[in-house]
Amino acid sequence: MMRCRLLPLPILALIALLLASCGGGTDDDDAAAVAADRAALVALYNAAGGTEWRHQDNWLSDRPLGEWAGVAANRQGRVM
Repeated sequence: MMRCRLLPLPILALIALLLASCGGGTDDDDAAAVAADRAALVALYNAAGGTEWRHQDNWLSDRPLGEWAGVAANRQGRVM
């Protein structure tokens, strides 16, 4: 049976901040934003016991974020 763990508020705030969308920018800005999204998702995975998740396909891989189980991404690769 999988236990549900509550994340401490600072971790949730950090994840929300990292996933917050920025306005239009350059390709370098987009790449940096996708890297920040990836880092936030990795932190979420580690903090929430991701190794115990039933659906963790592609998590922690180099695959585009939209191919990670349960993650939706826009055309720029940003998490939605």
